[in-house]
Amino acid sequence: MPNYLGGPIHAGLGNLTKPQDLVLSFNHFTGSIPEELGFIPSLEKLEFSLNPLSGSIPNSLGKLRMLQTLGFSHCVALAPEIGNLRSLMYLALGDIGLQGSLPGTISHLQGLNVLHISQNNFSGEIPADFGQNNQLECVNFAFNNYSGTLPSGICSKNKLRNFDVTTNSCKGPLLRSLRNCTRKHSQLPGRHEERDVSRNQLGGTIPLSLGNCSSLVVLDLSNNNLLGDIPWSLGHLDNLQTLHFE
Repeated sequence: MPNYLGGPIHAGLGNLTKPQDLVLSFNHFTGSIPEELGFIPSLEKLEFSLNPLSGSIPNSLGKLRMLQTLGFSHCVALAPEIGNLRSLMYLALGDIGLQGSLPGTISHLQGLNVLHISQNNFSGEIPADFGQNNQLECVNFAFNNYSGTLPSGICSKNKLRNFDVTTNSCKGPLLRSLRNCTRKHSQLPGRHEERDVSRNQLGGTIPLSLGNCSSLVVLDLSNNNLLGDIPWSLGHLDNLQTLHFE
């Protein structure tokens, strides 16, 4: 059962020097996140999920060089300093009202395994150098306002397990790099793998190389502007359970 703690988050928590985890999720905290929380050098996990917080994500959190997990609710701006969190492995910012563009510094997070930013109001293009990270396994950009082409390296490192960009306005060809589904030494549980690029404006033909994605369980290419034939190679996807072309 969750607690029902509320009111503002006290800045005095920033005086703590040894905690590794600070989890304030599933409460009723209000107001902004104190800058002082960026002064706890030992933090490895910081969670605010499912609180009615407001304001922007403090720049000072970029100083938390040991931080591996970061989760928010109801913030309205993402500071470029997020790219300073070089130890970050899990970043959950889904459905919290973020808007504008994704800071290009997000590409600096070379240890990131999971990026979940769905159901926000991000717009513009996904940073061109995003996806050059060797550790990314799960990426969710769904239900935003992204346009432009998908970065060519988005799935190029052979570790990406799930890629979801459904319900945006992305254009251009369906990337050949989407074939790279082979995972090596995954740090995440389970073997479910999926590619969902539905409800965009992607064009061209379906790459023959998608048939090499042997671990794929879900492939959703529906509601785009794709042309041509369905590749014969998709018949090699022995683990596929869901396939949408409509």
